[in-house]
Amino acid sequence: MLTNITVADTDLDNIIPNISDYKFSGQANFNDQIAEARKDVYRLVYADMENSFPSKTHSALKTEVEKVKDFSETPNLKDAIIRLALAKIYKGNNLLELADAYEMEASHIPLRYHYDIDGDNVVDVGEINERSKYVFGR
Repeated sequence: MLTNITVADTDLDNIIPNISDYKFSGQANFNDQIAEARKDVYRLVYADMENSFPSKTHSALKTEVEKVKDFSETPNLKDAIIRLALAKIYKGNNLLELADAYEMEASHIPLRYHYDIDGDNVVDVGEINERSKYVFGR
């Protein structure tokens, strides 16, 4: 699931330097929380691509989502995974206000990614997908 985007404990430390204080006894890292956050972002990307390609089957969409990559200059998907992982860590430690703050921060990050349709490792104009989180009107 979104294997092209790597998130580690050090990425969480860059946002919250003392995040390791919130590990449970015997917990070596935050891989479980990161994996759950990655699933949440995967679902968002899958739903976005499902709206973009309504005629594709489930297996075809899964194949397309696996090709998704983040932009190096603005890694929106990675930032969303990090914020959601922090929210899950704080929820696990019953710090619900902090968890809500990071969930809200993640929800304001626009879905901006690209997927390499032709496999040439070059970002073509037709391979960029960008959805704003802000919706105006009814």
